[in-house]
Amino acid sequence: MFVPVEVSAEASDNALDVLTSGRASVVATARVGFSVKETQVRYYHPGDAEEAMLAAGALGGISRDFTNSATKTRPGRLEVYLAGNGASSGQKRNLRGQPNQFDVFIARLLDELR
Repeated sequence: MFVPVEVSAEASDNALDVLTSGRASVVATARVGFSVKETQVRYYHPGDAEEAMLAAGALGGISRDFTNSATKTRPGRLEVYLAGNGASSGQKRNLRGQPNQFDVFIARLLDELR
């Protein structure tokens, strides 16, 4: 579950409760520095479409078909992006002044692709 940094802990916890009260198990959550306009549940395999629609409905969001994506999750795994604002360019460092984990990961990934 990807949660923009300006989404409250309460809203994030509520979404987590909604997901885990059903049949979902949440593998990981991450605070992200980008904004998400609308809560979305992405699925990468046709067999996961129904679960994505159910999860999106429970969260008040939309399901999105990523079955044509070049990179895919494992079958049965969905990606949840909660709606909210990410950090502005001046906020992309954590409280200790260090780059956040997401930014470090993206930078490393881009370096490997070059």
